[in-house]
Amino acid sequence: MERDQRFMNIVIQYTEECPNVDEAEERVRDVLRSLGMTAELRREVVRTADDAQRLSFPGSPTILVDGIDLFPTPVPTTGLVCRFYDIADGPIGTPSPEQLVDALKRRSEQR
Repeated sequence: MERDQRFMNIVIQYTEECPNVDEAEERVRDVLRSLGMTAELRREVVRTADDAQRLSFPGSPTILVDGIDLFPTPVPTTGLVCRFYDIADGPIGTPSPEQLVDALKRRSEQR
C-alpha cells in the first residue's frame, strides 16, 4: 500500500511559557486544511536546557515535519528561548500563513 504523500507527521515543539504555540498550531491546521493535506499533529513540550540541547531545539515554537525543521536556521542555536520568523514587516513569533504554505508544499515535494 502506497503512503499518501499529502499525509505528514507534524510536531510543534515549544516551551511551557511560549505565548505563540496556540497561534502556530492554529495556523498549521488552517494551512493544512487549505492545501487539502492530512497530518498527525501533536505538541511536544521542551522543559529543560538538557532537553533543548538533546533535541537541537532552536526555540519556541519549532515546527517539525517528519522530524525535519520546516524553517531551519542558518546558524544552529539551541535553548529555551522564543523563536522568531522573519517577514517583510519584521520578526514575528510564528511563521506567517504564506511561509507555512510554501514550507509545507516544499516538504511535501521532497518526500
